[in-house]
Amino acid sequence: MWTITPSIIENERPVDRFALHYVPQTHWRVWHALWFWAMGIGSGIFCLRQFFGISGSGLFLGMNAIDIVGLVLVAIGGLILILDLGKPFRFLNSLLKPKKAWISRGAISDFAFLGIGVLYVLPGLIPSLPWSDAVFSQADVVSRIFIVLAIFFAFIIMIYPGFVLYYSRNIPFWNSIFTPILFFEYALTSSFGLVGWMVTANGEALPSSFYVVFIATLAITLVSVFVYLFERNSVQNPCIRASINYLLKGKASGWFWFSQIVGSLLPIAMLVVMLTNGIFPASSMMWIGVCTILGSFSFRYSQLLAGLRVSPLV
Repeated sequence: MWTITPSIIENERPVDRFALHYVPQTHWRVWHALWFWAMGIGSGIFCLRQFFGISGSGLFLGMNAIDIVGLVLVAIGGLILILDLGKPFRFLNSLLKPKKAWISRGAISDFAFLGIGVLYVLPGLIPSLPWSDAVFSQADVVSRIFIVLAIFFAFIIMIYPGFVLYYSRNIPFWNSIFTPILFFEYALTSSFGLVGWMVTANGEALPSSFYVVFIATLAITLVSVFVYLFERNSVQNPCIRASINYLLKGKASGWFWFSQIVGSLLPIAMLVVMLTNGIFPASSMMWIGVCTILGSFSFRYSQLLAGLRVSPLV
């Protein structure tokens, strides 16, 4: 399906191009949502491990499992990006316009993160290397340089798909600063969920600050979604209002409400109960992780589905 360069009207009927209504975009679909999700959560879990100084979660060939999972997820996202661009020369060309295109900045960041991340984790596999794979607070100078650079590129990875959509001017629903903000926030919520799951499943304890920040991130994300909808609705653009209706009541509504109820409200409630009781069972963290991971994907997909564009004759 990716051997031919995809078109924005690839699956559109001829009558839809000239119909007097708003037409759903057909380019950004489930594979793109998976691309955004994989890269966001892969780069996010790397950052959270450093910020909270997490050494647990187990090892894979001597390397920290969180780092390995993060690198694999970003690599999967990068593979989808390459396949989506279609032709090899088109992919190479995408790397040459970092001053103008967010897709170029993102592609460069993907591969820079992977290269630096691999160097950072290698001491676990090859102990003779002259740097360590310890977390930032315990790392040597070389490792700290790797960590800082990797976090810089990870931040770009988490936000750049949002800016790609933001600059899709023919989809006014996406043309809001809240689009990249929400991409960043959902990358964090799913990353918290996966890190919490992996660490507790390995029998390790997480600092209480982890759970507090996790709840705060989920709550801020939940509020941001509805502020985003309010801000878009206030523009008083009929196409945007059609997109909001499509999101809340139309074909995208199932995905959207799943992301808000299962992906945000349920984890918040579970985390509050856990903090109140002072008990953090691995089984509960597993379900919270599953909910936030699926919620992150489903919101991204619902936002893509709700992207309506103006027909040429409207």
